[in-house]
Amino acid sequence: MRAIPQAIIDALESKNFKPIFFVEVLFQTPLRFTSFYASKTVGGVEYFGLGNLGSVSSVSENADLDPQQLSISIAGVSQASLAGALTEPYLNRDAKVMVGMLDENDELLSDPFNYFVGKVDEMPCKYGKEGRIEIIVRDRLADWGRPRIERYTNAAQQAKYPGDKGLEFVSQVAEKEIIWPASSYF
Repeated sequence: MRAIPQAIIDALESKNFKPIFFVEVLFQTPLRFTSFYASKTVGGVEYFGLGNLGSVSSVSENADLDPQQLSISIAGVSQASLAGALTEPYLNRDAKVMVGMLDENDELLSDPFNYFVGKVDEMPCKYGKEGRIEIIVRDRLADWGRPRIERYTNAAQQAKYPGDKGLEFVSQVAEKEIIWPASSYF
């Protein structure tokens, strides 16, 4: 359940509100932008004004544990930025979308709240007169359906945690014959 600040609830009830999105994708060089035309700072972090934020899809909540996904579309991207996006390793990068409300002076009413938190799954790009990048973010429930291909071997442990001795003798234990006493022994 989301904790929506009271100032945002009041703005929604007044029917006179200006929503603003803050998007953060933690690439090697973090990408932070807002749907506002000018840059905004939230929590000491600057989000660049990106007037060409195409859209942020809606996310439905339900009582089931169904994985959810969110689509972030960025329009009007230059060919150079598209080329950079294609070379960036994007899979499983952390991403977050926050929503806030602006007052009549374009100031935030309160701190924005987390709308969606997940990991980048896909990032299709479209070329042409108007370049477009779409970032597909899936929540952590999507990871439950993915197979885990990890082995409990010393080699796998050394690759993940160099110098760790926790699985050093696993191969010897696997080949060991263990004779457990019968119930009549007790």
